[in-house]
Amino acid sequence: SEMCIRDRIHIVATIGSAYAKIYKNGQLDTTVADSSALPATGTRSYYLIGKSIAADAGYSGRLFNGTVAYVRIWHGTVLDATQVSTLYDNRPSIVPSTPTHDWDFRNQSGQSTITDSIDGSSLMSFYNNNSSATLPNDTGATLTGTEYLVTNQAEIFVAPYTIELFV
Repeated sequence: SEMCIRDRIHIVATIGSAYAKIYKNGQLDTTVADSSALPATGTRSYYLIGKSIAADAGYSGRLFNGTVAYVRIWHGTVLDATQVSTLYDNRPSIVPSTPTHDWDFRNQSGQSTITDSIDGSSLMSFYNNNSSATLPNDTGATLTGTEYLVTNQAEIFVAPYTIELFV
């Protein structure tokens, strides 16, 4: 059976020009006001979700362990606290505005790549031990320490942006 909505954690991160905020279950959890601590605004050829680049260099503890139901990104938009709270209150519906990208991993058992439902071309692929793999169940992308997600959409993480994960 699908994991109950109340058992999941709703995470939203917003990156602006001089700050970053992390919201957990609709409430502000962390604010970073030091602009030097923000991610670089350079473009890479791919991005990972659930795996740190440091994991490829042999550092342990850099992999997410859990299930990702969906990932949404608002490129060029920093959602405010009210919008984040509305997202949480109405999950998994898309409210208050349409994101730039939306990958939903629920009910995708046996699939290895999920197509972005917004732009129809951006892909998010499921990997296990650096090889393409298929989603093992319909609850989402279950990551247990060797699995991770890779997107082919390189420019999506240039500030400002918002990313929403339901895990």
